[in-house]
Amino acid sequence: MDAREQARQEAMRNINQGNPPSCLYQRPTIAGELRGKSIPLGVVHIEDGHMTLVSKNRELPDLRPVNYIGDAVDYAEAYEILLDWPLGQRMDINGFAEHGAHYIRIGDDESSDKIKCRFMMSYYMEDYAVSISMLDEVFERYFFRQVRLSQDEFESIR
Repeated sequence: MDAREQARQEAMRNINQGNPPSCLYQRPTIAGELRGKSIPLGVVHIEDGHMTLVSKNRELPDLRPVNYIGDAVDYAEAYEILLDWPLGQRMDINGFAEHGAHYIRIGDDESSDKIKCRFMMSYYMEDYAVSISMLDEVFERYFFRQVRLSQDEFESIR
C-alpha cells in the first residue's frame, strides 16, 4: 500500500471518530498530501437577531475542490444555491436557517462516493454588539467557522 492510500485510510478513521469534516478543500500543493486548506463559501455578517451574506466565493470553479480524503467534489448544487443567495440582504434567524438548511442537506447526503461533511463560512461580528449565542446556536447550526474577519477586512469586502 502506498503512502497516499495509507493517508486516505487514516483520514477515514478520523472521520469515523469525530465530527464531519469540511466539504471543500483546496487541491494539495505538496506531493503525498490529500488536501490543502478548507474553502469557505463566503462571508456572513453576524448581528444580534440578523445575518447578512456579504461576500460569495466565486472562485470555487477555478479551485476544483477536493474532499477530506482528497477525492474530487461535486459542488455544483452548493455553488448554485450560493449564487442564488442574495448579497447584502439582512435576514432574521428564520431566513438564515432557510438558506443554511440547504447546506446541511447537501452535506448530510452520504453515498458510496461521498462522505458526510459541513460547509464553511467566514464571518464578521462586533464583539460588543452581538450575543455569542448568534454564533454558537444559529451560525454554527448550519456552517463551520472558517476565518473571523477583522473590522478592516470586513470593511474592505463590503
